[in-house]
Amino acid sequence: MRRITILFLFLVSGIGAVAGQAVRFELKDTLLISGAPTGIPVEVYNFESVVSFQFSIGWDSTLILQEAQFDPAFESGLVVNTFDNHINISWLGPVGGLSLPDGAIFADLFFDTRGCPGDSATVGLTEEYIPWEVGVLEDGNLNLVPPDTLPNLTTWRAPQILPFQDTLICEGNSLTVTAACEGCVEFAWGGNVDGASIEIDTTGVFPLTAISENDCIFQDSLSVKVDSFQLEVLRDTILCPEDSIQLALPDTLVAYNWSTGETEASITAFSGGLYAVTVTNLNGCTATDQASVEAEDLPMGIPFADPPTLCPGDSTLLTLDTASVEMVQWLDAEGRLIAIDSVAIRVSPDSTQTFSVISTNGCGADTAVVAIELVEFEGSAGQDTCIAEGTSLELGATGGTSYRWIEQEYPVNPANIPNPVVQPADSSWFVVEITGAAGCVILDSVFVEVATNPLASIRPISLITPNGDGMNDQLFFPNLMKFPNNELTVWSRWGQAVYQKSGYQQDDELWEGTHNGRPLPDGEYFYLLEVNGERIQQTLSIIRE
Repeated sequence: MRRITILFLFLVSGIGAVAGQAVRFELKDTLLISGAPTGIPVEVYNFESVVSFQFSIGWDSTLILQEAQFDPAFESGLVVNTFDNHINISWLGPVGGLSLPDGAIFADLFFDTRGCPGDSATVGLTEEYIPWEVGVLEDGNLNLVPPDTLPNLTTWRAPQILPFQDTLICEGNSLTVTAACEGCVEFAWGGNVDGASIEIDTTGVFPLTAISENDCIFQDSLSVKVDSFQLEVLRDTILCPEDSIQLALPDTLVAYNWSTGETEASITAFSGGLYAVTVTNLNGCTATDQASVEAEDLPMGIPFADPPTLCPGDSTLLTLDTASVEMVQWLDAEGRLIAIDSVAIRVSPDSTQTFSVISTNGCGADTAVVAIELVEFEGSAGQDTCIAEGTSLELGATGGTSYRWIEQEYPVNPANIPNPVVQPADSSWFVVEITGAAGCVILDSVFVEVATNPLASIRPISLITPNGDGMNDQLFFPNLMKFPNNELTVWSRWGQAVYQKSGYQQDDELWEGTHNGRPLPDGEYFYLLEVNGERIQQTLSIIRE
């Protein structure tokens, strides 16, 4: 790129009102804008009692004079001739001369500049075209003085080709920038985008090169920052009955626009719904946020048992009807946790019990109870027993309201009574289904042993000592309870019957050596025990001392 020096020359001629000081025409140093019209002022100093002047101002080919404007004080008597590379100026003033203050602008010369940034050019007084002289009145005499010249330098600067240098855009937006300058014919952004315009949506520095019709190269850059403003403050929440919720945002933002119409940083929610807000930050960027406020009732849980009444060994299903419940806890009668987060559980209590259930949500807890009644029911098929071969036996189930003997090898008839008669040929189990209160059913069994020789399992007894010491106080035959079909008779040694009992040892009555409630004297006695037609005959001694 070429560089041209612009030299402004000062014209000095004549002796002014202040002795020894010359009238001076000064072209100020000026920074020219490439491709743009530029004005260069011509100032005067020591301009006292000046009656005439003439001089030329010349310039090089990088400048083209477009217009010359003069102080109205010089309109009369001013002669100007303009050429391609200079201007001739002459003036004949009033008889008494003209005085101007120092720094007064005599003329403005407007040039169309052709230089590039960093170039310079010469503009100044020249004697090449007309002689220089200034006429000054001094003590009534006209003095014509040849001028002295002083150079002055000016340079060009690049024109403004961008509308701004640094800027900011909001995330999600884009910015279209168009470069422009007087006389520019080509533009290139970063070497990748040709043309004056570019669309920007990212953070970065974007260099620009412009070329003028004079082949001047102008360079600049645009710094762009993307404001990625986001707002993630609000959180979904619940609103309990008779409560309120404050939705708060930072108070450092410049504008708030809530969906409720409110414009403060914080608002209070008194009801459920979706609360949205749009905010603006200091850079003018906007962001949105929202919170769902769910109006929640107090929790309620109602437990049910199906069935509420149980038979021993059975189970029931506990279910919970809920409203606004988030968590469920089941507790047993002793307050121990037995299940969690289940609306239905199955339990098998071993007694009448009360179960608790706690229903909770973010607003509180609700506790309810459900009672399970266990039917107290005991049924029995009877004591295991023993019979002699070929004999029959009356079974004896108890504790129920109805009975059903299960069919098996040996007939039980009728099967729907508690005490049917059976005659098994060998030892057998007999099973009965007993129905009791609330329709509860249990199964029980009795073992009937069929003995081919019953007396072999019964040991004869020859002595009792009914003295109250708890040893041998009663007449007791081991295994006799297996043979309910028996009869016991006891005689004194004179043949008097002192005790008689059918089905001995089938109940709580045992003989203690008494007759009619009185103790018998010590001595020898005789008894006969008949079991299923078989007999045991034995003497028995009673000794109390």
